Amino acid sequence: MEFSSTAREKAIRSAISFYYRQLQYGPWEIDPETGRAKGNPALSSEVKDYMAGLRRHKVQVGDISASVRSISAADMKKIHTYLTTDNSTRLQPTETRHPLGDAISAELYLAFLVAFLCLLRSEEVLAIQSSNIRVQVCRKGEREFRYIGDAVREATSEGQTLTFSEDEFRLEIMLVTRKTHQEGGIKPYYLWMDRSDPHLCAVTAYFRWLSFLGPEHNGHLFVGIKENSQQLKSSQMTRGMFIAMFKNVLKDIGLEWSFYGTHSFRRGGTQYLLNERRWSLQLICEWGGWSLDYDNMTIVRYLHGLYDITPVPRDQMMNKSFRYSHKCHACGRDCPCGPQYSLRGSTPYSKYR
Repeated sequence: MEFSSTAREKAIRSAISFYYRQLQYGPWEIDPETGRAKGNPALSSEVKDYMAGLRRHKVQVGDISASVRSISAADMKKIHTYLTTDNSTRLQPTETRHPLGDAISAELYLAFLVAFLCLLRSEEVLAIQSSNIRVQVCRKGEREFRYIGDAVREATSEGQTLTFSEDEFRLEIMLVTRKTHQEGGIKPYYLWMDRSDPHLCAVTAYFRWLSFLGPEHNGHLFVGIKENSQQLKSSQMTRGMFIAMFKNVLKDIGLEWSFYGTHSFRRGGTQYLLNERRWSLQLICEWGGWSLDYDNMTIVRYLHGLYDITPVPRDQMMNKSFRYSHKCHACGRDCPCGPQYSLRGSTPYSKYR
């Protein structure tokens, strides 16, 4: 999603390109002898030059294209605290929303977290079915994961029980379709228990939502709520409801909600994996389902945008003695190479050391 007056032109070009791809048309070519053209016209150099010229013109007249602001891991921690604690603020209705009860809060945070960690679009998250997620367990002392049903039966036969403190849990998420994989062939996502950052633990968030939804639930994992009530529907949560609730949560925790959109999770997750988890671009492309063809450099647009908060002040970028006030949770260092690079706050850095 972009704040851009060229969005309509981009959508038209994409629709034309998709139509010709369905017809198996290749690159746009013009025969120099006959002058006849063949291929996908949306891929022609003339159309590319026109789109580039249109963007330059918009910038010159002050109409700047900018992506929505990304959600950071620190933002996710604020949202987690707000949605998982007995907070009187969210339990009170406002002019723009109904009270956010424990069930709705659990549902929202799981949806936010899956979008953030798996780099998913909002419609892809909302399309997840209960059958698309399965819990896997690796019992203490073992090295292989097995589905929770098999693990429970084996533990019961041995007179033992599974525990979060002793055994390792993870989620296996299988998507049916994605925007870039309309015919399937999507690799599964595996989200492990995160004991170092509980606010990023999808396993805990899943079991919390499941306690309200019920283990026997079938159909869409994320369901809507009945108007003027806290009762859950059996139908899928709509994208409009998802966006409205997301922005209301941002308002409640004090973030400038107008800069954010549902793509903020996909952008924020990408930056989290690069800056905090130290993943390579190749690994991020593999995880997020991006093409490894770096000609279009689609992923670059996710790494920084006009409205993103830069963690280092420009006048300190070349300062070798620059140090952060936050320390790495893994090694305890505050040097620029650590994952604390993307942490935000009113004073996320120390100018002098």
